[in-house]
Amino acid sequence: MSGRRALLLALSGPPCGRPNARPGQVTWLTELSAALSHRALPLPQFAAEGADRALGSPVAPWGTVVLELDSDPAPCGRHRRAAPASTTASGAPARSSRFPFGGLVTVTVGAACTVMIIASMALGHTVWGSITVVRPAATATEMDAVKVLGAFGAEPTVTVRTPFSVKQTTRAVLIQGTGPTAVAGERVTLNYVGFNGADGKKFDSSFTKGSAPTTLLLDPALSLPGLVKGIVGAKVGSRLLIAVPPADAYGTTGQASAGIGATDTILVVADLLAAKALPSRAIGAVVPPQAGLPNVRLAANGKPAITVPAGNPPAPLVVQPLIVGTGPKVAKGEQITVHYVGVIWRGGRQFDSSWDRGKPATFPIGTGQVVAGWDEGIVGQPVGSQVLLVVPPDKAYGAAGQPQAGIKGTDTLVFVVDILDAV
Repeated sequence: MSGRRALLLALSGPPCGRPNARPGQVTWLTELSAALSHRALPLPQFAAEGADRALGSPVAPWGTVVLELDSDPAPCGRHRRAAPASTTASGAPARSSRFPFGGLVTVTVGAACTVMIIASMALGHTVWGSITVVRPAATATEMDAVKVLGAFGAEPTVTVRTPFSVKQTTRAVLIQGTGPTAVAGERVTLNYVGFNGADGKKFDSSFTKGSAPTTLLLDPALSLPGLVKGIVGAKVGSRLLIAVPPADAYGTTGQASAGIGATDTILVVADLLAAKALPSRAIGAVVPPQAGLPNVRLAANGKPAITVPAGNPPAPLVVQPLIVGTGPKVAKGEQITVHYVGVIWRGGRQFDSSWDRGKPATFPIGTGQVVAGWDEGIVGQPVGSQVLLVVPPDKAYGAAGQPQAGIKGTDTLVFVVDILDAV
């Protein structure tokens, strides 16, 4: 049941034995779970609080709750037993609102009914009182607080009962696709729209007319962790509703430019269009290298071993394809995913390797984010290729070098790069 969570009961009359209780005072009942049947969830200890203070935010009147009570009442003044209460859709009692303990009462959240609270459930006294059943804002199991309308492929209409928050990333499949299942490490293509759960406002959308679908790698180190969690395991062709708490979204800093605060849950409706597994190594036609260049031998897993020849390195940048792939050519500004090994010509010592880290690297190319030798040597190469780069100092780390990697300002560097993907 949607209401089988912590329940807030608001007494509209003074409890028996507590003449100082104010009408409308909110009473959190102690050890309510002890008087509930085994089908009810345990509830916490309660104390007298005001509704807003107890919940930290205004309550939202929707849903239905069911209480099942299995204790006998302890006398306190006169009382009578009656049939279980029920309410109409509007929350008005449909018939007698008093009920015997040991029975069931079903009420709409926000509706009122009359209930007798026995000593073991309350604060040491048996009372009659009119209660209003309320509950906190939606939680991780209450995705029905978000309504999504529209066909797959078109921007949906989304209504959020705010404030909405979850403690862990939660996914609901709104439309079940029939395509392949998205797997961690794959690149997926999707259209999405994002909303702030705190106020229900839209902060981003790829459905905008003229915009291309978005692609992302299903790697939490490279993409929003909550999106990765929400997409992995879903089938292509699915429409997903993903609720992401701050820990899996923008953390304690939020995203001020999008109006997302440090404690805001975000909601994403995503149409999963495609999922593609990336190759683990370059695949294509082998090209014999020019004489005098470093020798490259491949291990069984595809990792290159580079042997630098004796003598001085070539002065200009050398770009030597070793394997020519069949994919599209890398364009300036694209995000590339690569495996690579880097060694220093002087002595042939390896200083970097994505292979040794166990996962490819992803970064922009042709935009100055990497050394100039990469920007010049990788742009224009087909995806799937393996390229040998001999990079002189002025197109590597310059006169400053890279002391922490043991690279001097006069060092030429050698890279073997497997281009796995570019988008």
